[in-house]
Amino acid sequence: MKRCGFIPRFALTLLVVLWAPQSPAGDRWSDWTWPPWHRQPTIGLAYGFSRTLHDGVTIAPANTGAGELLLGGTRIGETDSASTLLRYRFLFFSVANFNSDYSSSPPAGVPTLNVWRFGCGARSGYGYRLGQDPDGAALLLYHGADGALSSVDIRSVPAGMRDSSVLGQYNGAARFGTSFSGGVVLRVTPLISLDAGYQRMVILRRMVFWPWLGSAVIEGILHAGLDGFIKRIGEASPMAKPIVYFALKNALSYGISQLRRANAYTPFASEAPMVLDTFSIGLAFTF
Repeated sequence: MKRCGFIPRFALTLLVVLWAPQSPAGDRWSDWTWPPWHRQPTIGLAYGFSRTLHDGVTIAPANTGAGELLLGGTRIGETDSASTLLRYRFLFFSVANFNSDYSSSPPAGVPTLNVWRFGCGARSGYGYRLGQDPDGAALLLYHGADGALSSVDIRSVPAGMRDSSVLGQYNGAARFGTSFSGGVVLRVTPLISLDAGYQRMVILRRMVFWPWLGSAVIEGILHAGLDGFIKRIGEASPMAKPIVYFALKNALSYGISQLRRANAYTPFASEAPMVLDTFSIGLAFTF
């Protein structure tokens, strides 16, 4: 199959990953779209630990420490149904490093990993105001996704290792990938927020355009259908909407990512990608 060039594949990917999967269910899309600098400027810092997975590889690269910088814009506003319910949107650019040197020493014979990742993404969800102050403490639950380019350096691959040819395909040129994330934000003050979350990141060995596009569109359609279901639940029970949105959106993304562990362009035949599961805590400043 013919592979598309760098610019169209990256642009179209961002168009898809920032489409239905991140739109607050039932809200006006015009209130929540790009660019991020039309919102409250936000600087986020996060640190955590990642587990590296790769189907079909006997010895996957060692686990890594993970640090990330996020620059973007946040919008938090009341829903139409209740002043105690909030909707949340964070659009961002990110730079992240995943490095085995930041984690515990890997066993002998296990490849190590150093990944620099440059991405663009969105998080959205709902939450609850904690108190009477409109800009005071709040608890927010979110689902997010991004598209990114990664520079991958797999080191210390044992000579003659059966899977060395597979792992070697990631070294060299920038590798494209996507991720989804789910987490909880505690807004302590209008300036300071704390974040705890999970992210599953997929790095493709290569981009094959049409299977990737078909898989991404199917995912978008599933999320759009789920948004309609969540909207109906929110109309019947507004206070349940933040929890339902968080649980169902992240469950769907996780289920799709599980299928993609063995088949990167599921349901279309393709090779297995590299997967990083990251648990992190973060601190954000919103101005």
